[in-house]
Amino acid sequence: MTELKHYQAPSPRMVPPPTSTFPLSTAQRGQWLAQKLHGENTAFNVAEYLDIQGPLNTSNFLLAIQQLIKEADCTRSRIIEESEQTAQFILPDDEGDVSILDVSNKENPHAAACQWMHEDMRRPLNKPNEALWCSALIKIAHDHYYWYQRCHHAALDGFSGNLIAQRLSEIYNSLEEGREIEANPFGSIADILRFEADYKTSKRYIRDRNYWLENLAHLPDPVSLSQRIEPSGLTALNDSLHLSQALAEQLASISQSYGASQPQALIALVAAYFYRMTGAEDLVFAMPVTARISRQHRQIPGMMANAVPIRLSMSTTMTLGDLIQQVSQVVLKALRHQQYRYEDLKRDFGLISSGQQIASLGINIEPFDYNLTFGRCTTTLHNLSNAPIEDLTAFIFDRHDHNGLKVTFDANPDRYTAEELKNHLAQFERMAKDAIAHPDRPISQASLLSPDTRHKMLSVWNDTQWPIPNLSVVDLFDAQVMRTPEAIAVADKAHSLSYIELNRQANAWAHRLRREGVGPHDLVAIALNRNIDMLVALLATLKAGAAYLPLDPDFPADRIRHILEDAQPKLVISTHHIDTQDIHAQHDAPTLWIDQPDFDIHNREYHNHPPQVPITEGHSAYVIYTSGSTGRPKGVEIPHKALTNFLYAMQIELKLTASDRFLAVTTISFDISVLELFLPLTVGASVLIVERNVVRSPEQLTAFAVKHQATIMQATPSLWQALLPDYQAQWHNIQPLVGGEALQGQLAEHMAKLGHPVINLFGPTETTIWSTIMPLEKPADLQHPPIGRPILNTQVYVLDKAMQLVPIGVSGDLYIAGEGLAVGYYKRPELTGERFLPNPFDPGSRLYITGDQARWREDGVLEYLGRDDHQVKIRGFRIETGDIEARLLACREIQQAVVVAQPTDRGDKQLVAYIVPVDDTLKSQEIREELVLSLPDYMVPNYYVMLDALPLTPNGKINRKALPKPAWRTLNAYTAPRNALEETLATLWSTILGVTKVGIHDNFFEIGGDSINATMMINQVKQTLSLDIPLGILFKSPTIADISDHFDTRQHYDPLAHILSIRTEGSEPPLFCIHPALGLSLGYANLLRYLPSNIPLYGLQADGLHHAARLPTSIEEMADDYITRIRSIQPQGPYRLLGWSFGGLVAHAIAEKLQASGAVVDCLCMLDSYPYQLGVQAPTDEAEVIAAALAFLGYDLSTLEDLPQDKQALAQFLWQDYDDSSMTVIKEIQKQKANIIEHIEQVIHNNLAIANHFLPGKVDANLLFFVAEGSMNGAMGNILEHEAEAWESRISGSMEVHHIHCHHQAMLDPEPLNHIGPIIGEYLSRISQSE
Repeated sequence: MTELKHYQAPSPRMVPPPTSTFPLSTAQRGQWLAQKLHGENTAFNVAEYLDIQGPLNTSNFLLAIQQLIKEADCTRSRIIEESEQTAQFILPDDEGDVSILDVSNKENPHAAACQWMHEDMRRPLNKPNEALWCSALIKIAHDHYYWYQRCHHAALDGFSGNLIAQRLSEIYNSLEEGREIEANPFGSIADILRFEADYKTSKRYIRDRNYWLENLAHLPDPVSLSQRIEPSGLTALNDSLHLSQALAEQLASISQSYGASQPQALIALVAAYFYRMTGAEDLVFAMPVTARISRQHRQIPGMMANAVPIRLSMSTTMTLGDLIQQVSQVVLKALRHQQYRYEDLKRDFGLISSGQQIASLGINIEPFDYNLTFGRCTTTLHNLSNAPIEDLTAFIFDRHDHNGLKVTFDANPDRYTAEELKNHLAQFERMAKDAIAHPDRPISQASLLSPDTRHKMLSVWNDTQWPIPNLSVVDLFDAQVMRTPEAIAVADKAHSLSYIELNRQANAWAHRLRREGVGPHDLVAIALNRNIDMLVALLATLKAGAAYLPLDPDFPADRIRHILEDAQPKLVISTHHIDTQDIHAQHDAPTLWIDQPDFDIHNREYHNHPPQVPITEGHSAYVIYTSGSTGRPKGVEIPHKALTNFLYAMQIELKLTASDRFLAVTTISFDISVLELFLPLTVGASVLIVERNVVRSPEQLTAFAVKHQATIMQATPSLWQALLPDYQAQWHNIQPLVGGEALQGQLAEHMAKLGHPVINLFGPTETTIWSTIMPLEKPADLQHPPIGRPILNTQVYVLDKAMQLVPIGVSGDLYIAGEGLAVGYYKRPELTGERFLPNPFDPGSRLYITGDQARWREDGVLEYLGRDDHQVKIRGFRIETGDIEARLLACREIQQAVVVAQPTDRGDKQLVAYIVPVDDTLKSQEIREELVLSLPDYMVPNYYVMLDALPLTPNGKINRKALPKPAWRTLNAYTAPRNALEETLATLWSTILGVTKVGIHDNFFEIGGDSINATMMINQVKQTLSLDIPLGILFKSPTIADISDHFDTRQHYDPLAHILSIRTEGSEPPLFCIHPALGLSLGYANLLRYLPSNIPLYGLQADGLHHAARLPTSIEEMADDYITRIRSIQPQGPYRLLGWSFGGLVAHAIAEKLQASGAVVDCLCMLDSYPYQLGVQAPTDEAEVIAAALAFLGYDLSTLEDLPQDKQALAQFLWQDYDDSSMTVIKEIQKQKANIIEHIEQVIHNNLAIANHFLPGKVDANLLFFVAEGSMNGAMGNILEHEAEAWESRISGSMEVHHIHCHHQAMLDPEPLNHIGPIIGEYLSRISQSE
């Protein structure tokens, strides 16, 4: 490639304007501010290139560019930051230069040119006095050139790019034809500033502002097509499609018929897609405009562009024609008021904080005429960059060249993947074609799905049809009694009954119920303690033909009274052992006392002959009351047909056998108890009924399960969380079923270690217990548990507000149909009609709207996205609290967590995190510091409440209403500065903002701050205190306390942090070093002097050093945690990993998992790390454990005078001998944290234990390996594959092995490191050069 040259072209005679300095315009300031907020690596550049084919006169072309530079002062502008303001100055007109590049000798000149242009346009221009505009002429081939122009958005907008290109064409053609160049048509930057000043003092400004304030009153939340925010490491993402000329002409014809323009019709088309994807009936998006309302304005190149909010009223019945008409009217009004700045409008609505927007989505129609001519050359324009996008903007380019329309979706790569963007374009194209073909049909019916996808959703993924016999649960139980009469059917803490015994008692009580006139269509209330009598009563009620109504005696009295009053049961079965006063209140139904039968329960006639009551599939089996959104419980009536279908479906999935013992822990007032109580009785298994007080005690429940040899348990996540991992060993080999609440990945991974696949279940009461099921076996499913696929004879649909299928990966309302549907709500036909709707996909059947949000995965698995009532709005952002809870539970110092948006005393809402810590010494500030690394600032709770346990409902779910309110900080209560930094900041704020007193919790923007004085304040802090406050920090944390904490955290070196930031600066990928068994990585700091200066260095340290924590139970689990931390620093590969001893095993596991996710690992280095031998017998006593641990760590047992006698002594020995470089630091920490040694001991014990069970897989990488020759003593060979070659079969690349004269535990000592360090540094340099 020819080197880039600077060509100083001779200039035609023209008087140059003087060099001048000006303030930034509002539009420029907005772009410069946005650049600062987005960080150093974000390029706010607009770029394009013109493909020129033909006999181009390059000399005249270069002369034309030089003339252009003279005429357009924006091409010569620079931005400077001074103490009081940010300003711009204009270079003299003879300082312009032109870049020339020749890639015609390259194998692929187009690719080479594109690579150069992309590298240039992605280079951030965020330093003062940098050139903001550049131009290059790139030679592709003979008579083939690219003309490239790139500019920071603060200096140039898209309209100006067109002006400049048009003027360049005019100048070139004049030179070619020998004509005099026409006078400079351009206005100047000074003109822009004058027009802006005039506007802000005009009546038009007031009219414009009033229009927008009225038009945007009661502004809705911004909507997005995305479901997440995840750092991607990318700076740009876009994709395009082409709409044919015929389709464009058809749309133009439609627009004319509705009195609109084609651009307005295009806006309507994209708005329709946004509506279909979001369901936003009050839809607001941003539309870029030139903000040039006069001919004079339109002759000025520079940054004048603005964005106007377009607010549309959408509905499911609206046609494309209706929408085009509305868009035409709204856009015309918006254009009349387009000069009022979007930045000012945000301030008017108080949207100052980082990330707050009027709208996240945008539509940009670019109908510029780019029919440019350069002599006899032909030209084609290609857009390259439109500057960073907050969320997603649709660009539609109409070049008026009769080649149709180009549609580009430009997106934020932290919100969208390339595959998602491609899917959006395909869906938009399908919808556009369908809507254009049928402009009089509702846009909600325009097809988004391909025929294949629609077929999969309706037929393939819902192909669950299965014949179910016309039998009731009574029939199934009676048949099992005949098969295994003497087998144990049920047991509680004191008694057990065989199948025949249970049947006899149930028959006897059924006859007693019949004597009271109980039969089909009657309700019998069951109010009993959790024991065998409860199951007898349930079966008796069913055998009598009635439906049972469960009443949990632990429920609040008001709830029980309401249920009885509403349901009016014919009879109540209860016991004298509970307080029955509430059960009889306001109800006169007779009561049968199961503990004092008023009949001969031993009557053989009763025992052997059940009542002859025909039970049909339409008869009701039970009515269970659930909590309503209004607080009034509603009864759900379930027929026998639905119950039988459910039992058959679950048996096919779970495959229970007669040897199973099912632990029944759920109150019968929660419908999932049906599975525990009845499924075992249909297959010959046993039911183990656990008392309520035992269920509430993890220790007692564990003891009961072990004593009774339980094999399977179903429970809510809250109950499983109370059991695991503390009682992990005792619950091993018990099949875990979980449902009733959203399952977090952290808990799922603990449950997976019980020896069986975790079965995740989902379903509302209205569709008979569980409707979907998902065995969680893949690591990705355990991390983000989906709810799976529908069970037998069940169909699930994800629909929009028009009840149309939504695309794969798009969230929608979850509907359920099939045999599991309830009869409806007991005695509430109106409510039944609202929630049970006709099924549009199966005429004659019904479906139920669950109120839950879900989406399909590509493999036909459903992902649960939560309920609307768990989504909250904070500072204008829509937040799913489950996302925050997942991040909290990823902190191993936290046992349980729930996040709630609590109303404060002043009426707003604040996020409150309720924490059950592993260690009582855990501080809220430590939790907050963890969260800010992985969550946007608006998702980080401001308040933290530490609890001993989370309150639960009787159903075992978290009782959010019982969570205590935090102690709110009083609004605007003055809090004085706490240190010198805060005092200085308070004084500065007071001076700049003109307020008398500033407290450390006062919000900068709420007390009068804006972007202008924010910049002024930051510059003054830099001058006064030599502190550089990133502008983004001020917008995210706009109080003095927050800023002070930021610097305190940044300057406070925490030697026990999860990640040691040894060196953070550098252009190369970082080297991540993983700790040895000790858990500390302090010794890796000594490696720094040997590494190239452009390679950052980080040390990963163990959990549990600061506080007692849930330590990882495997190296694989540890690797997952560390990958999360690594990606918080480096979202994308290539990754570089180093591990010493135990850390080498973890590094290998990390590499394997990274590669499984598609990431590249280009460096794997180990310091004397060896895997355990397969088949080595586990140590049988503590002495063997200690000997094996010492051997693993490279000690020659024959040379040790005194072996440690116990694990505590082992830990003491290791931390004193293993890593001398850490000891000084640890001893200092011990002065403030006396239990640090205890924590290190626990970490060592855990690391040694999990190393013994690690089975490394295969990694596609080369391996740099260092052998400690002093530890090749034979002791390690008894338990380890103690040779470097052990890794040959576990990597696919080559091995480079170096032998170091030292002992295993001394590898980071100065002398060995003098040999190791240079080798690692040179190895990394070779990798960098090869890339």
